[in-house]
Amino acid sequence: MQTTNVPSQPGLTPAACITAWEFAQASATSVGGFQTEFGVFGSTIFLAGTLTEKILYSEKISTLRISDPTGVFTLSMNWQNTDLMQTAEKIDVPAFVLVTGTVKFRIRAGKTYPQITPDIFISCDRSTRDAWLCGAAADATTRLEKFQVSPKMHEFAAVLIKALENIRNDPSTAAPAAPAVTDEQLLAIIIELSGRKGAPITDVVARAKTLGMGETEAKAALAHLMEEGECYTPTTELIHVV
Repeated sequence: MQTTNVPSQPGLTPAACITAWEFAQASATSVGGFQTEFGVFGSTIFLAGTLTEKILYSEKISTLRISDPTGVFTLSMNWQNTDLMQTAEKIDVPAFVLVTGTVKFRIRAGKTYPQITPDIFISCDRSTRDAWLCGAAADATTRLEKFQVSPKMHEFAAVLIKALENIRNDPSTAAPAAPAVTDEQLLAIIIELSGRKGAPITDVVARAKTLGMGETEAKAALAHLMEEGECYTPTTELIHVV
């Protein structure tokens, strides 16, 4: 089944454009590559999202975490690709990025995990990420229409709807109910409580609670700000405004 894809050169298989949620459900095929429950088959993937973390090994980037509004992609770096390594080093966290990568599966602790090795890794802007998300969602919707209704289909559809709310809820055109603490107020709290490396997340959540925001809601709001590229976490305990 054909999927939405990026331009390809003659003789190359188009890269599958799927969300992190659907990719997390993928399994290995007998001929290599991956397949998903809802009709995607391939060996390469095209994704866009927010670069949220760089993991180092021997002082080199070994792993990248990239989030889209449905979940997280994990990328394993090829140190022999020096140009791509240099690009990854230059792009600061957080940042919107576009990636085309090769998918393989690895067995660890008795479990099989999909692994993406990036072949193309470039920075982009939010509008590009949003366009990618709309394309991935449109392709997924077309594919879902060809399958029988199931609980997993309902779950996937709900994930896509929630993800697209990021794009549709434009403050300049809509008037949703005001949250207990706005994004601007939350950013101001982070700035106020920040030291040199950032603000303690527990302190930010505690301050938000005094303004009427629940702990779960506050943590979800912070995750949303990181996804939108407004903040990042230099450590697991701290959060910093870009």
